[in-house]
Amino acid sequence: MKLSSLPLVILAAGKSSRMGFPKGLMPYQGKKLLQYQIEHFFSLGGKKVVVVLGEHRDSYLKEIPALLNCELLYNDKIDLGPFYSLRLALEFLKDEKAVFLLPMDTPGANPSVWKTLTRSHQGNEWVSIPTFNERGGHPIILNQSFFQTILDVNLESEEARLDLQIKKLTQEKVKRIPVKDSRIKLNINSL
Repeated sequence: MKLSSLPLVILAAGKSSRMGFPKGLMPYQGKKLLQYQIEHFFSLGGKKVVVVLGEHRDSYLKEIPALLNCELLYNDKIDLGPFYSLRLALEFLKDEKAVFLLPMDTPGANPSVWKTLTRSHQGNEWVSIPTFNERGGHPIILNQSFFQTILDVNLESEEARLDLQIKKLTQEKVKRIPVKDSRIKLNINSL
């Protein structure tokens, strides 16, 4: 599988209530975080980025010029959480063989991680997760085989969380890929 054949989904619809302003507008490596994520993916050879926006949509559109190069979706049901944003993206990308997924609060890994994930993902696994010191991180790859399972989850249930859906998968469907980049675990909420 080639990196250029996988779209990147960025979930940026959250309220950012703890931060007091949109997470994607936080400075990161000389740019706004969302701008960094988009430009970084394109610099790796990525061709398609889908960003799911929410109540801070206008702020993002004003501050992040790179959004002009992306497919934009709008989550108008923020209270349903990030799982609903993921479902919107997977419905939109239902014909793709697989997608990268990157939450807004994770900047993304170095180029070698993206390439290792892409090379290691064979298509028979439902999810590929990079690991550092045996702990998972991002970006992850979701295979089309997993899309329908996610789309079928009742949004009102406690099961409407990606981590819980991954835990329910058999070991053969989850590929854990050791990498040498601790940034896969970086979360801006802990900076």
